[in-house]
Amino acid sequence: MKTLDISKIPSDFDKLKYVADSINNSSIEICFIYASDFRNSVILRSFVGIICDSLGIEGKWKSRLILIIDELNNNAVEYGSKSDEVNSMRFSIITDVNGDVNINVEVEDTGASNLSKKASEMVRLRENKGKGKKVRSNPIRGRGLFVIIEQLVDKLYFRDSKNGGLVVGVNKKIRF
Repeated sequence: MKTLDISKIPSDFDKLKYVADSINNSSIEICFIYASDFRNSVILRSFVGIICDSLGIEGKWKSRLILIIDELNNNAVEYGSKSDEVNSMRFSIITDVNGDVNINVEVEDTGASNLSKKASEMVRLRENKGKGKKVRSNPIRGRGLFVIIEQLVDKLYFRDSKNGGLVVGVNKKIRF
């Protein structure tokens, strides 16, 4: 898996060339490293859009993937890490021999925020949401991890990272 620290790329960085050079057999695997700052969302969205275009993922699935990574990243920035700590997003799209597209995205925060949660707490929140219990959310910003993400992916999972943070991941298989 290639790693790219988006805080170190120059303004004239050729994202299209980087993505093209990273594609192998209609598949791509990149780990983006970035400061925990909402401003980096624009860069992540741009890369995912270019990846989708390069792999022929268009229309609703391109928009949905951008929404998914945006929601995962925003939660890591808002709830998991303190400002300017280092988060990561592991993004892979693997096309299998049948032409099915397997997508995996994992966002890892530092767990240093006062609002951060462990994997077991996130599982409990998801279970409570499924039982119709009220789960605290921010009505001003955000669309909701459980509302949006679980409706778009095959699997939403949580695990504690080795570094003390939280990894939130999703899997989706698309058949064209």
